[in-house]
Amino acid sequence: LPTEIPYLGIPRQVPNRERIAGILAASEGHTRIGLVWAGNPGHRRDGERSLPITLVNRLGVLSGVAWHGLPMWRKEEPTLPSYVSLASALSTFSDTAYALSGMDLVITVDTAVAHLAGAMGIPTLLLVTFAPDFRWMLERNDSPWYPTMRIYRQPSPGDWDSVVDALVR
Repeated sequence: LPTEIPYLGIPRQVPNRERIAGILAASEGHTRIGLVWAGNPGHRRDGERSLPITLVNRLGVLSGVAWHGLPMWRKEEPTLPSYVSLASALSTFSDTAYALSGMDLVITVDTAVAHLAGAMGIPTLLLVTFAPDFRWMLERNDSPWYPTMRIYRQPSPGDWDSVVDALVR
């Protein structure tokens, strides 16, 4: 287990640094939340770990938020107030790390972004399935690898509604 967080930072070479900075500048003064609701559709468990877009849209009840979409694999975008996609500016993990560094919070399903945000020490809310990947263990809402992460778990297989309700509360 890492002894110090963060143990990853922003690399020197960020191909789309100016473009990302410009997008983030537009949300200055708002709470910036990075959002990943779905992963690579080619992943063998993607159907389990990805949220339906209708559930993502329920997060719109939270006010004062500048939502920044981070998914690289999805064309469908949520209809959240103040939503801006960063996907087209994220061509490398360096770009993603730079974008994450501008977030006040990250909400993500189990994707590489969860690990990157956790390793960077960014406050992260992770949404996992009832039977998640072994790294997220069972019956706990924290991660020994990422102390700035809180885990929201499905109480029963496929129950994302309860997860989103708990997240909104």
